Amino acid sequence: MIRYLVVFALLTLPAGAETTAQDPGAHKFWTKRTIVLFAIDAATKGMDAYATRRVLDHGGEEYNPISRPFVTRGTPLLAGYFASSLAIDTGLSYLLWRRGHHKLQVVPFLVGTGINAQAGISTFANTPPEPAPGPPCLIWPHCAKE
Repeated sequence: MIRYLVVFALLTLPAGAETTAQDPGAHKFWTKRTIVLFAIDAATKGMDAYATRRVLDHGGEEYNPISRPFVTRGTPLLAGYFASSLAIDTGLSYLLWRRGHHKLQVVPFLVGTGINAQAGISTFANTPPEPAPGPPCLIWPHCAKE
């Protein structure tokens, strides 16, 4: 845990004189690259949310202890959890941009995309199968009893 705090502190320190001397408006936060990364991150979070809801609807369970209290209590909390995850990625990216780390500002989006893509694909792969339908009724009088 301490290691992550040290890495975060180092990433949020000012980048140095070469970037702080530039005009702040010279590099905008919402560039084409940032918009594309934001959209990809949002899409992978949406895929993970859909996969999680699908597994829970088929009798599966959530293994992530951090997200379990949110995603198992209904779709609104599940959507809020994934939306807040996207907001955190965007906020960290913006913080890095404000501190002059223009090349590092993509890292939160890339990490979020990677984590959610892996989780969504893994969840789809582990979805319990739907129950098979019963045998078709071929003799009419017996079908009427059901």
